[in-house]
Amino acid sequence: MRSFTETLRNIKVLVDEAHRANGDKVIGVVSSVANEGKTTILANLAALMAASSEARLLVIDCDLHDRRLTTKLAPEANAGLI
Repeated sequence: MRSFTETLRNIKVLVDEAHRANGDKVIGVVSSVANEGKTTILANLAALMAASSEARLLVIDCDLHDRRLTTKLAPEANAGLI
């Protein structure tokens, strides 16, 4: 668990550095197959970034087949990408 947390913190540092260097503002979390941990990584990274920054954060769940992240973060949502 400790290495997962450290990895997320390292990703956040890289994102912050990219933003300062050239204004990058978009992060995509993707994989080629299902069940590789996209939802877990995105939810935790978003929470870490939201807690440590005053910047606004928008998370878009683009999984049209299994809206797992939407179900966890906004179970009352009745509208989406489709």
